[in-house]
Amino acid sequence: MNVGGWLNKRSLVSPDQPAIFFDEQVVTYGRMNKRVNRLSHAMLKTGLANGDRVGVLSRNCPEILEIYFACAKTGIIFVPLNFPLTPPELAHQVTDSGLSLLFLNLELEHQARKNDPGDVLERVR
Repeated sequence: MNVGGWLNKRSLVSPDQPAIFFDEQVVTYGRMNKRVNRLSHAMLKTGLANGDRVGVLSRNCPEILEIYFACAKTGIIFVPLNFPLTPPELAHQVTDSGLSLLFLNLELEHQARKNDPGDVLERVR
């Protein structure tokens, strides 16, 4: 069983049990699995396939786990990016990792675009 299968099984066994506690937010296994399934289908509809790489540039939040589990369910490779990096370091990570899709926290979008050398972010879907 892979990590995506574990979430599915856990959501069937204990759908109302808390999976995530974040700030004042509590997300149950059932709710998380439904959100992960929707995200998995949305990612596949964009043309992503098994082995493609998806990056995440974000501060800590529940959505990072949802992206992680969606990647696990679809065979897509999850690539966490380190937002405190300098612009050249971040550009290297994005370019070197071969991302097909980048999830970018809206808080960080302005910073990422302002410091984007050579429009690296525009080359990622």
